[in-house]
Amino acid sequence: MGEVVWGDDAGLLGGTAYTQAGLFALEVSLYRLVVSWGVKPDYLLGHSIGELAAACVAGVWSLEDAARVVAARGRLMQALPEGGAMVSLQAAAAEVLPHLAGYEGRVSVAAINGPAATVISGDEEAVRAVEEVFIGRGVRTRWLRVSHAFHSSRMDGMLAEFGEVLRGVEFRAPNLPVVSNVSGAVAADELCSPEYWVRHVRETVRFADGLDTLRGLGVSTFLELGPDGTLTALADGDGLPVLRPDRPEPLTAMAALGGLYVRGVEVDWAAVFPGARQVELPTYAFQRERFWLEPTSDQPVTSAVDAAFWDAVEREDFGSFGIDAEQSLSAALPALAAWRRVRQEQSVIDGWRYRLGWAPIPGVFEESVLTGTWLLVTEPGGGVDDLMGAMRAAGAEVRMVTVAELAAPETVPALAGVVSLLPVEETVLLLRTLRTVAPLWCVTRGAVSAADGDVMDPDQAGLWGLGRVIGLEHPDRWGGLIDLPPVVDEGVGAWLCRVLSGGTGEDQVAVRAAGAWGARLLRVAGAADTSAEWRGRGAALVTGGTGALGGHVARWLAGAGVERIVLASRRGAEAPGVAELVAGLEVSGVVVSVVGCDVADRGEVAALVEGIADLRVVVHAAGVLDDGVLESLTSERIREVMRVKVAGARHLDELTRGRDLDAFVLFSSAAGTLGNAGQGSYAAANAVLDGLAQRRRAEGLVATSVAWGAWADSGMGAAQRQLPGMPPELAIAALQQSLVADETTMMIADVEWSSFGSRYTAVRPSPLLSELLTIATPPMEPVEEFATRLRGMSRIERDRAVLELVRTHVAAVLGHAKPSSVDPSRTFQEVGFDSLTAVELRNRLATATGVPFPASVIFDYPTTAALADHVRAQLLQGETEDDTTSVLDELNRLEAVLSDLSPSDVAGAEVAAKIKSLLSHWGAATDRDIELDSATDEEMFDLLGKEFGIS
Repeated sequence: MGEVVWGDDAGLLGGTAYTQAGLFALEVSLYRLVVSWGVKPDYLLGHSIGELAAACVAGVWSLEDAARVVAARGRLMQALPEGGAMVSLQAAAAEVLPHLAGYEGRVSVAAINGPAATVISGDEEAVRAVEEVFIGRGVRTRWLRVSHAFHSSRMDGMLAEFGEVLRGVEFRAPNLPVVSNVSGAVAADELCSPEYWVRHVRETVRFADGLDTLRGLGVSTFLELGPDGTLTALADGDGLPVLRPDRPEPLTAMAALGGLYVRGVEVDWAAVFPGARQVELPTYAFQRERFWLEPTSDQPVTSAVDAAFWDAVEREDFGSFGIDAEQSLSAALPALAAWRRVRQEQSVIDGWRYRLGWAPIPGVFEESVLTGTWLLVTEPGGGVDDLMGAMRAAGAEVRMVTVAELAAPETVPALAGVVSLLPVEETVLLLRTLRTVAPLWCVTRGAVSAADGDVMDPDQAGLWGLGRVIGLEHPDRWGGLIDLPPVVDEGVGAWLCRVLSGGTGEDQVAVRAAGAWGARLLRVAGAADTSAEWRGRGAALVTGGTGALGGHVARWLAGAGVERIVLASRRGAEAPGVAELVAGLEVSGVVVSVVGCDVADRGEVAALVEGIADLRVVVHAAGVLDDGVLESLTSERIREVMRVKVAGARHLDELTRGRDLDAFVLFSSAAGTLGNAGQGSYAAANAVLDGLAQRRRAEGLVATSVAWGAWADSGMGAAQRQLPGMPPELAIAALQQSLVADETTMMIADVEWSSFGSRYTAVRPSPLLSELLTIATPPMEPVEEFATRLRGMSRIERDRAVLELVRTHVAAVLGHAKPSSVDPSRTFQEVGFDSLTAVELRNRLATATGVPFPASVIFDYPTTAALADHVRAQLLQGETEDDTTSVLDELNRLEAVLSDLSPSDVAGAEVAAKIKSLLSHWGAATDRDIELDSATDEEMFDLLGKEFGIS
């Protein structure tokens, strides 16, 4: 096993023989580890191969014999003909079994994992037929990634030889009770029978029955020994995993031990922490909250710049600072301060620079499988035969439709997925029209440049900006983005289907003839020499030139050698602050013109460009914002944003092609690169600009598109509210360095990844940011667990639990330290919510509850308390809430409390007075012999005693 695990062929570990052996080795090792820490189990329960590990540690076999059995089991299974299928159905076994009639010997129930979690296994065609019955009933299904159909008749070929292996090992009675997968009950002598373990291979894994058996025996804590928390999720909140994927193993193991300890399980802490000592805890309630700012971990006490500074000082390398060793300290200090300031600023700029890159997706040899019905949405007359053929070849039933056809009143069938080839405006309409939660995939051609020779289509690039916003606003309905080459051959089609099936784990993918790549946002290393300056000449045109960003650009150009600057905007000289801007520019010696021009009007742009002699620099910073969640966007709103940003860029591109330009700069936005909830049309427009820059480069023309984060002052660059603002002078310096480096596309943004990343991935992981995010977002409580917990509560308890849930997520969105800081009665508008944070809260609540809420939900229910009432009603939709039962439950609790009080106590007297008042107002005096108005405290307690049986 060691040679396989640490060898060069990672694929070997995925083989059945090595997978089963690896699981067995891990589980037995983890058992020995936790036992060494003093944890002693009362019962053992495994799942399939896990029961063999349980039998081994219970002493049924020696470790050597157990290893022999496990190795033979895996080897014999792997030697069977591959094929078959296993599908998980969100349905009870009792619902599934009647539908297996007619498929005897072809489909079996492989596992019963929960009340509504059943796995079927067998011949693929028959399994698919059964699955389609449940899909038609709206039941969720999931195909398991397996090489063989385990626990089905397809295992029959190895049973005889496996029995021979079992008859060659020694069996002993278990020294710990083991719950059987075959019966779901505590096993007896059958564990010592070879025939039992042969049946174990073939028969249903009754894991849910095993859990029920253990609960009946009083077991309330389950410790999972395995590579992840799969079985923990089946334990209804009572499970603790020792390991979890993508989490530090020591932290997860210690969290499990801590969980056991607080549940009353004995742990030998001296064995866990040899040599450590115990300390007494304070006897007071040590709750506290700090309001002082804490130093952040990414700002070390000594920065790299300071370290370099002091290193040069210690080496007496005065030449590095540009000073003479003979200079006095007072004369050298300005040069030393300037050296440090320049390098600190450069360090800040280096931390802002990002570029979209591509990570190759490993290839696989197994065929991609698509199941169920898929919609292929296209414009009328759209040619999609190649895509349809590829999807059908992978097993999907494909229906080609238009948006107009989807808008018809007929019911959309149960869908496995939707693939759209629509442009931006129609995609927004599609999102509003679709009446399904099936994942939506947008397929483009030429939207991204992932390989040499890619030909860009800027319009298609816009879909990627829009798609990133869809993923943030509708994470539950979003599949992802797939860019295809012009020709979809068999290999490309196979990659397409593999991505659609979720087999890559990627949601922004470029497929080419040579393979597939996933999008990654990467840091760009700073240049070794940053002393070079970009110098301009001739005339420069700045669109949006009278705005805040345009003003900063104009002042930079004035100092960079440009002789004439033309500032173009819709209001021209009537824009506020123009006179002061022009006066400041003219002081530097440049000629300044201010022109009123609608850059979306080709005729006006043509006249503008024609009137500028010796045009060398174009900076397109014009644009309009019209923020709104996707559900609120109309065609008119989308077109207006596109009109200025995109049409203006196109006109400038086409009308300057005969000019000898030194720079063609497009002001794009990080919204197009990352997505930003509430900015769907703006993100799409800016992604088009990035695509236009790449196409110009491919055609041999100059172009630089900068996707800006927030600037520290006004302007559309300040619209990225979730990003810190960059000082304008440093942002301009970063732009200049991009021009010196002749960059084509670049994102320049100040991003605090620890906070931004946790919000960005709160409800959906992001492969795009995987190179930048190092800390995984803590998982929320599973939806099923919360809903189940809620149903077992009284009405008052439900109200409290849902209010706490909503307050928790409101606090997370607002950045508060704890839910108690959220006042349930204050409106969301009062506490600072806008359309963007509204979407984030909606997504969090939808993920936590499994209920789809509209993005406007906080405006319909404007306080935390009102929203909590709505959430509770949606969670319990269709269920009757018995207020009478809830009141009686509360009275029973009151009874228990009152039994400890005496009417002679001060507290008892106060309680009696309160109860007297309540009964008087309610008008429901139970004992007619007592006049409530004149009853004494003793009489009131006597009345309560008669009614509630208090002695």
